[in-house]
Amino acid sequence: MPFARLTLIPALTPSSAQDLADNLSTLISTGLGKRHDLISLLVETPASCCWTFAGNGHEVSADREVSVTGGTNSDADKRAFVDGAMSLLGKGLPALPAATYFVVRELPATSWRYDGMTQADRSTSLPEPAAVRTVTAGIGCRAPAKAGSLAITANPVGSKPQTAEPSKGVPQ
Repeated sequence: MPFARLTLIPALTPSSAQDLADNLSTLISTGLGKRHDLISLLVETPASCCWTFAGNGHEVSADREVSVTGGTNSDADKRAFVDGAMSLLGKGLPALPAATYFVVRELPATSWRYDGMTQADRSTSLPEPAAVRTVTAGIGCRAPAKAGSLAITANPVGSKPQTAEPSKGVPQ
Protein backbone atom coordinates (compact mmCIF):
# COMPACT_ATOMS: atom_id res chain seq x y z
CA MET A 1 0.00 0.00 0.00
CA PRO A 2 -0.37 2.58 -1.54
CA PHE A 3 -1.15 2.42 -5.23
CA ALA A 4 -0.11 5.37 -7.40
CA ARG A 5 -0.78 6.12 -11.06
CA LEU A 6 0.87 8.79 -13.16
CA THR A 7 -0.64 9.34 -16.59
CA LEU A 8 1.31 11.70 -18.80
CA ILE A 9 2.08 12.84 -22.30
CA PRO A 10 4.46 12.82 -24.08
CA ALA A 11 5.91 9.33 -23.70
CA LEU A 12 9.12 9.11 -21.69
CA THR A 13 12.16 7.04 -22.50
CA PRO A 14 12.31 3.84 -20.42
CA SER A 15 15.19 5.27 -18.39
CA SER A 16 13.33 8.52 -17.69
CA ALA A 17 10.12 6.66 -16.77
CA GLN A 18 12.11 4.48 -14.34
CA ASP A 19 13.82 7.54 -12.81
CA LEU A 20 10.44 9.20 -12.38
CA ALA A 21 8.94 6.06 -10.81
CA ASP A 22 11.94 5.73 -8.46
CA ASN A 23 11.74 9.36 -7.34
CA LEU A 24 7.96 9.32 -6.90
CA SER A 25 8.13 6.06 -4.91
CA THR A 26 10.76 7.59 -2.65
CA LEU A 27 8.59 10.70 -2.20
CA ILE A 28 5.57 8.55 -1.30
CA SER A 29 7.68 6.65 1.21
CA THR A 30 9.30 9.68 2.82
CA GLY A 31 6.55 12.27 2.34
CA LEU A 32 3.56 10.10 3.25
CA GLY A 33 5.40 7.67 5.53
CA LYS A 34 4.48 4.58 3.51
CA ARG A 35 6.49 1.36 3.50
CA HIS A 36 8.59 1.42 0.34
CA ASP A 37 8.26 -2.34 -0.12
CA LEU A 38 4.45 -2.00 -0.41
CA ILE A 39 4.28 0.86 -2.93
CA SER A 40 2.82 -0.02 -6.32
CA LEU A 41 3.31 2.68 -8.94
CA LEU A 42 2.26 2.81 -12.59
CA VAL A 43 3.67 5.36 -15.04
CA GLU A 44 1.58 5.25 -18.20
CA THR A 45 1.22 7.11 -21.47
CA PRO A 46 -1.93 6.63 -23.54
CA ALA A 47 -1.18 5.33 -27.05
CA SER A 48 -3.65 7.79 -28.51
CA CYS A 49 -5.27 10.66 -26.67
CA CYS A 50 -6.64 14.16 -26.87
CA TRP A 51 -5.84 15.88 -23.58
CA THR A 52 -7.29 19.36 -23.22
CA PHE A 53 -7.37 22.14 -20.66
CA ALA A 54 -10.03 24.82 -21.07
CA GLY A 55 -10.77 23.33 -24.48
CA ASN A 56 -7.18 23.68 -25.71
CA GLY A 57 -4.97 20.70 -26.53
CA HIS A 58 -1.59 20.33 -24.84
CA GLU A 59 1.47 18.36 -25.89
CA VAL A 60 2.65 18.03 -22.28
CA SER A 61 0.16 16.93 -19.61
CA ALA A 62 0.11 14.85 -16.44
CA ASP A 63 -2.39 13.52 -13.92
CA ARG A 64 -1.31 11.86 -10.66
CA GLU A 65 -3.37 9.83 -8.22
CA VAL A 66 -2.20 8.17 -5.05
CA SER A 67 -4.57 5.92 -3.12
CA VAL A 68 -3.83 5.56 0.60
CA THR A 69 -5.66 4.23 3.61
CA GLY A 70 -7.94 6.92 5.02
CA GLY A 71 -6.80 8.61 8.21
CA THR A 72 -3.13 7.63 7.86
CA ASN A 73 -1.89 11.08 6.83
CA SER A 74 -2.48 14.58 8.13
CA ASP A 75 -3.56 17.44 5.89
CA ALA A 76 -0.04 18.84 6.24
CA ASP A 77 1.47 15.50 5.09
CA LYS A 78 -0.76 15.44 2.01
CA ARG A 79 -0.12 19.09 1.19
CA ALA A 80 3.67 18.64 1.46
CA PHE A 81 3.52 15.47 -0.66
CA VAL A 82 1.47 17.16 -3.42
CA ASP A 83 3.83 20.17 -3.40
CA GLY A 84 6.89 17.89 -3.61
CA ALA A 85 5.39 15.73 -6.37
CA MET A 86 4.43 18.77 -8.43
CA SER A 87 7.90 20.26 -8.00
CA LEU A 88 9.53 16.98 -9.04
CA LEU A 89 7.37 16.63 -12.13
CA GLY A 90 7.68 20.31 -13.03
CA LYS A 91 11.49 20.08 -13.06
CA GLY A 92 11.40 17.37 -15.69
CA LEU A 93 8.39 18.65 -17.65
CA PRO A 94 8.47 22.45 -17.28
CA ALA A 95 5.74 22.97 -19.91
CA LEU A 96 3.05 21.39 -17.70
CA PRO A 97 -0.12 23.48 -17.64
CA ALA A 98 -1.24 25.04 -14.37
CA ALA A 99 -4.22 22.65 -14.35
CA THR A 100 -2.04 19.63 -13.53
CA TYR A 101 -3.69 17.68 -10.75
CA PHE A 102 -2.29 15.51 -7.99
CA VAL A 103 -4.97 13.66 -6.07
CA VAL A 104 -4.46 11.88 -2.76
CA ARG A 105 -7.42 9.51 -2.55
CA GLU A 106 -8.20 8.15 0.89
CA LEU A 107 -9.95 4.78 1.01
CA PRO A 108 -11.36 2.98 4.05
CA ALA A 109 -8.96 0.34 5.42
CA THR A 110 -11.70 -2.26 4.95
CA SER A 111 -11.85 -1.49 1.19
CA TRP A 112 -8.24 -2.43 0.35
CA ARG A 113 -7.09 -5.98 -0.18
CA TYR A 114 -3.46 -7.03 -0.59
CA ASP A 115 -2.28 -10.62 -0.50
CA GLY A 116 -5.71 -11.78 0.69
CA MET A 117 -6.02 -9.40 3.64
CA THR A 118 -7.69 -6.02 4.00
CA GLN A 119 -5.55 -3.08 5.05
CA ALA A 120 -7.45 -3.07 8.35
CA ASP A 121 -6.41 -6.68 8.99
CA ARG A 122 -2.86 -6.10 7.76
CA SER A 123 -2.29 -3.10 10.01
CA THR A 124 -2.43 -5.36 13.05
CA SER A 125 -0.50 -8.35 11.67
CA LEU A 126 2.52 -7.10 9.66
CA PRO A 127 5.97 -6.84 11.24
CA GLU A 128 7.81 -3.54 11.11
CA PRO A 129 9.99 -3.10 8.00
CA ALA A 130 13.64 -4.17 8.26
CA ALA A 131 16.18 -1.46 8.99
CA VAL A 132 17.72 -2.03 5.57
CA ARG A 133 15.32 -2.22 2.65
CA THR A 134 15.92 -4.84 -0.02
CA VAL A 135 15.04 -3.67 -3.50
CA THR A 136 13.45 -6.30 -5.69
CA ALA A 137 13.13 -5.24 -9.25
CA GLY A 138 11.95 -6.59 -12.56
CA ILE A 139 13.64 -6.40 -15.91
CA GLY A 140 14.83 -2.89 -16.60
CA CYS A 141 14.26 -1.70 -13.02
CA ARG A 142 16.92 -0.54 -10.64
CA ALA A 143 17.29 0.80 -7.14
CA PRO A 144 15.79 4.25 -6.45
CA ALA A 145 17.86 7.23 -7.48
CA LYS A 146 18.55 10.06 -5.06
CA ALA A 147 15.27 11.90 -4.39
CA GLY A 148 14.89 15.04 -6.43
CA SER A 149 17.49 14.03 -9.04
CA LEU A 150 15.16 13.59 -11.96
CA ALA A 151 16.06 14.22 -15.57
CA ILE A 152 13.15 13.37 -17.86
CA THR A 153 13.64 12.73 -21.56
CA ALA A 154 10.41 12.63 -23.52
CA ASN A 155 9.48 11.06 -26.84
CA PRO A 156 6.82 12.56 -29.09
CA VAL A 157 3.40 10.92 -28.63
CA GLY A 158 3.21 7.73 -30.69
CA SER A 159 6.97 7.42 -31.19
CA LYS A 160 8.95 4.40 -30.07
CA PRO A 161 10.72 4.99 -26.73
CA GLN A 162 14.49 5.22 -26.89
CA THR A 163 16.66 3.00 -24.76
CA ALA A 164 19.26 4.56 -22.53
CA GLU A 165 22.09 3.37 -20.35
CA PRO A 166 21.32 3.44 -16.61
CA SER A 167 22.86 6.32 -14.68
CA LYS A 168 26.41 5.63 -13.59
CA GLY A 169 26.85 5.19 -9.86
CA VAL A 170 23.34 3.82 -9.30
CA PRO A 171 23.31 0.22 -8.03
CA GLN A 172 21.92 -2.21 -10.59
